[in-house]
Amino acid sequence: MKTVLYIHGFNGSPNGSTGSFIKQFFANDNVIAPQLDLIDFEGTIAALKKILAENEVNIVIGQSFGAFYAFVLNSDKQFQIVTNPCMYPSKEIPKLSDVSLGEEWIKKFAKEESKVYKNISGQLAQSTFGIFGDKDELFSYKSTFKKIYDNLNKENTILVEGNHSLSNASLQKGFSAAIKYLNEYLV
Repeated sequence: MKTVLYIHGFNGSPNGSTGSFIKQFFANDNVIAPQLDLIDFEGTIAALKKILAENEVNIVIGQSFGAFYAFVLNSDKQFQIVTNPCMYPSKEIPKLSDVSLGEEWIKKFAKEESKVYKNISGQLAQSTFGIFGDKDELFSYKSTFKKIYDNLNKENTILVEGNHSLSNASLQKGFSAAIKYLNEYLV
């Protein structure tokens, strides 16, 4: 049995459509899906590190803004699956929020962005899989992801049909490919 940590997206919920799909897809595993205030960087990182310290998490799944937090955890101890990852929240989240986040918030996230994608080891790149919707209306970081997390040995991305919020059929296709990759990666 695996332990899966799911990090929802901006204004999301662990019980939203992606969270519900993940709980069904990993029905025979232990899924930890906390409600997080992703705008609070320090609080979210502290909560996630506590979960990782208290559980033997095998897979971290991040959706959109939640994927950024998976990247910040930056651990090759867990396999990471990111769906439509928001790799640069300092640029994207202010466009999506009807509340002004302020210059300090943008600077804080820009600082984290400048650190998180440096020195990505081959091991970390190999343990990260990206799922991307082909018609994502919010943003697409597929080429950026491939540049940073490129695995020269095996394809670690999949392009599925869908917008930013993927259908269950597209999630099924993406997660099936991710688990197939994981099983090959662990061999």
